[in-house]
Amino acid sequence: MVLLKPTSFTECGKRPGVDENSMTDIRADYRVIGGKTVNQTDFPWFCHIIINNGDGPIGCGGSLISSFEILSAAHCVKGQYS
Repeated sequence: MVLLKPTSFTECGKRPGVDENSMTDIRADYRVIGGKTVNQTDFPWFCHIIINNGDGPIGCGGSLISSFEILSAAHCVKGQYS
């Protein structure tokens, strides 16, 4: 497991501003079986991490464990982020 220390967070449980223009349309609804649609604020401790590690962008999930730390799996990051 890896702890990431983001450089800017507002408060735990608050969603920081996102540049919608820099995001691609990533849809997972064709892969989720038996799920349901939720609002972005329903799970404020969950985050989606997108890192361009030189091999192309990868996405992983993470859990906010404090106002400044994200817990994620080690295989999601490498190099300067690990």
